[in-house]
Amino acid sequence: MNRPESVDRYKQRQYFGEMPFAVMKACFDMRRFLLRGLAGVQAEWQWCCTAFNLKKLMNLIAALRAEQRKTAKTEI
Repeated sequence: MNRPESVDRYKQRQYFGEMPFAVMKACFDMRRFLLRGLAGVQAEWQWCCTAFNLKKLMNLIAALRAEQRKTAKTEI
């Protein structure tokens, strides 16, 4: 990290695409698959992706509800 090239390369790692994998590893404890075989791993991965998407959706709905409450209070 002492050279400018290293700093530029590290900034590229903070790409949006890495965030879902970090959440899956940290929040869902998906560091390894529990099932064996390709079909089992595919099913487990689909469950994890569905859980991640539902988590994002619930956070979005909560934010929208909070915004609606905020605007409703200011209109009264």
